[in-house]
Amino acid sequence: MRVALIGAGYWGSKLAKKLHQLGVLVSVFDMNIKATRQASEDFGLRLLHKDDQVNLFGLRGEDDVDGIVIATPPDLHYFLAKCAFTIDKNVLVEKPLCTSVWQARELLVIAENAKLSLRVDHTHLYAPGLRAMLDAIKEYRIDKLSATFLNEAGAPGGTRSLEYAALPHAVSIACAAAPPGSEVSVIEVLGHREAIKAKLLLGNMLVVLNTEDYAGVHVRQVVAETNSGIYTFDGDKPFGFTHEGCVSIVGREDMSIDPLYLVCKSFIDNPGFIDPNLEQIVELTEAIAKRWRKTCK
Repeated sequence: MRVALIGAGYWGSKLAKKLHQLGVLVSVFDMNIKATRQASEDFGLRLLHKDDQVNLFGLRGEDDVDGIVIATPPDLHYFLAKCAFTIDKNVLVEKPLCTSVWQARELLVIAENAKLSLRVDHTHLYAPGLRAMLDAIKEYRIDKLSATFLNEAGAPGGTRSLEYAALPHAVSIACAAAPPGSEVSVIEVLGHREAIKAKLLLGNMLVVLNTEDYAGVHVRQVVAETNSGIYTFDGDKPFGFTHEGCVSIVGREDMSIDPLYLVCKSFIDNPGFIDPNLEQIVELTEAIAKRWRKTCK
């Protein structure tokens, strides 16, 4: 697969490095022509110009591009993904997939009918340590799952960074841990402009989500309380505190592999694949965010 990247900002530049590392990056476009020129020079790519916007950034009908990676502000994700599908391109979108449930449903229908990829950069789901923990507990009953994402400073995105950056991470992990088809019930949402705290039920699993900007510390932690014991992932290596004592969990992959590299590699290696739980992640994120905004008024 050969890939074009739309968006060369904070996260787009990170994606560009991984795609270039994998040898699949063909072109980069950003509305900021300086960012486009810089990325093109950095990676030896052809330079796309503003006039190419009318032709989906010069990509329409080009046989050398099989996939489009979108790393723009969230409000553009739906439009750009839909445009990419109209020219038969596989799509990887920086999270969130889009900003409403109806948009997610429409994109899923289009992708399924066209047999094209619809992937979302839920980076933490690709962390080898977290994947190892989720593999280790999939045979057990999870009674409670807690996901904490604390940023030392504010993430790029200003006041919307929690809603569109930290919250989808936490929600995607909860959905991945829950049994398929679990019913969702939001119990409580608290917080302020710099914090979202939510409690919900996914099937019979109690989920506690805690996301915060300007927390003074950087924390990525997932804790699962199961009928076999307590399993934790703290952004590095997973451990299990079972009836046999504390055990280190060995995963399928080298724990040091960059999750973003794995996101890009999975997209490239699996054309036509659609990520599971996408509609549920958007629906749950939207429900929590709506109640959170009311607490901020």
